Formats: sequence, C-alpha cells, structure tokens
Amino acid sequence: MNSNILIIEDDQKIKFNLELLLKFNDYNTIAAKDGIEAIDILSKLDPLPDLILCDILMPRMGGLEFFQEKLKKQEWKHIPFIFLTAVIDPHETKLARDLGADDYIMKPFNEKKLLSSIAHLINQNKGVYSQD
Repeated sequence: MNSNILIIEDDQKIKFNLELLLKFNDYNTIAAKDGIEAIDILSKLDPLPDLILCDILMPRMGGLEFFQEKLKKQEWKHIPFIFLTAVIDPHETKLARDLGADDYIMKPFNEKKLLSSIAHLINQNKGVYSQD
C-alpha cells in the first residue's frame, strides 16, 4: 500500500515538482496552498496522511502557525512533519525544531535526502502506531 503525503506549498512550481517526485517514488499526494486549506483538507481526509511536507512562508496561514494548529488536534499529533523551506533565519529553524517538527530541510533540497527522510519517518511512525 502506498503512503499518502500532504504537501502544503504556495509556490505552484515547487508543489508540482514535489508531487512529481513523490508520485514517481510511489507516494500518493494531496496538496494545499496554505495552512488554512490544509486544515480543511485534514478535517475531511480519511485516512489521514502518513506524512506532512510544509513550507514556512505562505499567505493566510504559514507553516509555523499551521504546525501549532496541528498539535492541538489529538488525531493529527502523530503525523510526521517535515518543514521544507527557503527560510534560513536561525531563529525560525530553532522555533521549528522546538515546536517538535521531525525534520527541517532547506530549499533547494537534495531529492535523495528528502526521500530518505520521508521513508524513515513514515516507517518509524507506522511501527509505533501500528501496535495500537
């Protein structure tokens, strides 16, 4: 069974390239253009995604605010989360890690590193939560 990944990205070109990369590597993708749309999608999605890839700087609701909203929902807390961003501000990086993001990958990203992180986090999470 293929894993489902929610991509939250406002840049259409980056979103398209991520979807293509992930689909080529046997992942199913769902996409949102910002945190507000992502919350709406997560509220209706069954099953929930196996992982969330999220930009930080987006209109309406950015990635840090979305991540904080995600943590408020018990059923969403366990979903592995990767920030994928061009933000290089050390304060933003520290805040993202302090909030509990599983990984923080800089754009432009190395495809092998991104795919490795995704596979590791999904496998780790399925091992932990498949025993419920």
